[in-house]
Amino acid sequence: MNTTAIVGTPANRTTYLVNNNLVDNFVYVYYDNRFISSVMGPTPSAKFNNTAAGDGSMELSVAMMPGASISADLQLENYSAARIRAPQNGVVYDPNYSQADSTVSVISGPRSFYTMLNVTINPNLSAEYSKYGSANTQLPGGTSGSKLYDFLDTILYVQGAKTGVQVQVPIRIIKYKSG
Repeated sequence: MNTTAIVGTPANRTTYLVNNNLVDNFVYVYYDNRFISSVMGPTPSAKFNNTAAGDGSMELSVAMMPGASISADLQLENYSAARIRAPQNGVVYDPNYSQADSTVSVISGPRSFYTMLNVTINPNLSAEYSKYGSANTQLPGGTSGSKLYDFLDTILYVQGAKTGVQVQVPIRIIKYKSG
């Protein structure tokens, strides 16, 4: 809930999110397997909170591991799916903290979960850059001078395992050629 009307206390998280089944523990990430070979997400020990030091300062663990491949029908040709952990967002409001919860998280109010994503790019994309993107070109909008790149765009579809909430994440895969 991104709102300033309800503070992000643990009690409000339970009342507004947990009790209404609005907390995902996993997300499904659908990716184009022509360009991406796997998706990585947080390890079981991942943490994002502001409670560890007792003063409201941030603690973030960024260790990642490959997501489990799953069989799912997104009805998109060339797409595969991975199941990625969605650990609890442990950032909470506490009036005794010296650092406000809104300086640790861009979300205001009760917080559900977070996740981190990284992708492993297929190593042999030479033909794909020409077919689906652009090869031997300067980057659009860039000031790369005589530097040449290959690039292509794709989309990750991320869906909450319990809530079904979806977001599309655009990805640009870039390979430096020369310059």
